[in-house]
Amino acid sequence: MASSRRLWAALQGVICVHKPADTHLASLKKRIIAQIVEQGNQAWEGRPPKEIELPIVTEGESGAIWITGTKKQPDYSEHPLVVGPMLHPQDVLVEELGDMEPTTSGICLLGLNDGCEQLPGILERAWPSRYRLEGILGRQTVDNEIKGRVMESGQYEPVSRGRMQKVISKMLANFRRLSFELSGVDAQSEAAFEMARKGIPRPSIPGQLLVQKMDLAVWAPPYFALDLTCSGETDATLRNFVLQIGGSVGTVASPTKLIRLGVGPFLPEHALLWKQLNLQNIVRNIAANRKMLTDFKADQSPVFEEAEPVSVVKGLLDTKKLNSADDEEVDAMRPYWGREYEK
Repeated sequence: MASSRRLWAALQGVICVHKPADTHLASLKKRIIAQIVEQGNQAWEGRPPKEIELPIVTEGESGAIWITGTKKQPDYSEHPLVVGPMLHPQDVLVEELGDMEPTTSGICLLGLNDGCEQLPGILERAWPSRYRLEGILGRQTVDNEIKGRVMESGQYEPVSRGRMQKVISKMLANFRRLSFELSGVDAQSEAAFEMARKGIPRPSIPGQLLVQKMDLAVWAPPYFALDLTCSGETDATLRNFVLQIGGSVGTVASPTKLIRLGVGPFLPEHALLWKQLNLQNIVRNIAANRKMLTDFKADQSPVFEEAEPVSVVKGLLDTKKLNSADDEEVDAMRPYWGREYEK
């Protein structure tokens, strides 16, 4: 039974997979379980049968018995026809780090067996997730769903790129202001300025929605795409960003695609594709992720530090609605308040 114990020990941890679009998360988990059970049992049944030695007992004319030798025969105590298959679907437990809607695709972290107990600890790290959110102006769907029925249409021709950037920048400024309000740091203090210079404060409330970056990556009216970095998000809240942007620019809008590009240190190159889901790849992925979770120490910094400053349209910090040219840029790392420290 040593080999079965080694296999079961290897199936404890966190796996990183790519969930295709139009696929329920339950279907993905069901396929993982089916592959583990089917291929695990095939490997167990296809192994060479274990043999045991039994004594050869001889009985004499007087009724006395004695051992004259030994013989080998298969050990039926481990035979599948006697004990049944090694793995059953009920034996394998798979839980997701966070829910994903069927229309959402991209990186998905799953806990496997004892690895499910690691998921709360990963959530406490508040790792930022990266998304590509695509939308279309001039169309609104029922419940703002990606593949929902179109319920309203509107004009999008007057909307310019600069107008879109200003709206996005103001939304990002609101999240930045909220992050400082929740951090408990006085906005007029030097500590708050130094914190803003490094980045954006981490969420002080577990599960609090916090957007660190929101860039207009693609502008091809009526289609557009946003690159987001956030934490504490859900698919519904991200889809609602498109609806809010459409209303802010004077029209309607709806999402067309949502892709999760990364979760903390996990990137697309760390994820298994649907066609790569087999027992061998799953075991290898768990081993690689176990090392990654060990090497990637939890960041205890109070802010999400950014490697280099980024520049966005001035609307990011223009909380007083000051007029500015569309092509004027400012440093996004500046705080939204003035440096008027109290003595």
